Amino acid sequence: MTSETKTVPIPHTSGWERIKAWTRRILLSENFVLYLSIAYFLVLIPFIPRIASGKNLANVFSNMWPLLILAIGQTFVLLLAGIDLSQTSIMAMASVIGGIIMTSQVNPVLFEKSPLWGVLLTEAGGPLGGSPWAAPVGILAMVLAGSLIGLLNGISVAKFKMPPFMVTLVSMIFFSGFAIYLTKSENVTHLPDAYIAIGKGQIGFVPYSFILAGILALVAHFLLTRTVLGYWFYGVGRNVRTSLVSGIPTDRVMILAYVFSGFCAALAAVLYSARLEGGRPTLGQNLLLDVIG
Repeated sequence: MTSETKTVPIPHTSGWERIKAWTRRILLSENFVLYLSIAYFLVLIPFIPRIASGKNLANVFSNMWPLLILAIGQTFVLLLAGIDLSQTSIMAMASVIGGIIMTSQVNPVLFEKSPLWGVLLTEAGGPLGGSPWAAPVGILAMVLAGSLIGLLNGISVAKFKMPPFMVTLVSMIFFSGFAIYLTKSENVTHLPDAYIAIGKGQIGFVPYSFILAGILALVAHFLLTRTVLGYWFYGVGRNVRTSLVSGIPTDRVMILAYVFSGFCAALAAVLYSARLEGGRPTLGQNLLLDVIG
């Protein structure tokens, strides 16, 4: 007795169906915006050839690295189903704080109405104006300020169970306004050369900002994929109650996410203000949608 083997015909896929499947895959991809941006750039090159010049590309990329740092901080908050709208105001506040500490010369006509005039600001500059410690202390103050604002946001969300949107919106409004109040909308210039070099300097053809952003991205990737803390972030993001029952310190995880977001915002402020050679009370105002999007 012999058994016959039945062959199942392989369904034929037409070229048009393959194109539709490929198009659907691209449109639904999480990298769709990236693909669209690249296509947009390539289409513009024949009409505006100078946008593909080395100088223009270097300028574009120099603006990308601080934005990447902001996005890394925001990622940790978004993983917890939260949002941090205060990142841009943290940038402004940190930029102003660093500028006030480091500036070596202040125009009295511009700052005589500032509440800091005669206290922290004089014609000779800020508290550490002209000191070799100006840059490191200024950067430390900026990072601490950003982390403290993030801590305030995190405690409000985790301990007081306040909505992240409202908490960070209030922080954004308050600290952006406070930065403008301290400087009377004026930029704080005459920063140390060592500080400016962080935003404009490079090793060979590699900018310092790229190195800093790359290191931070690798550390963030390692934390989220190779450590228990990373699993905690994903667990709390999926289900807070289940994570709490499992023994995960959910409040600490939430607070840490907002502290890290504030830290990243302050770090981005260091790169931006160093590149612009001044502390700006309006720094980063137009970056929020770029970060969240």
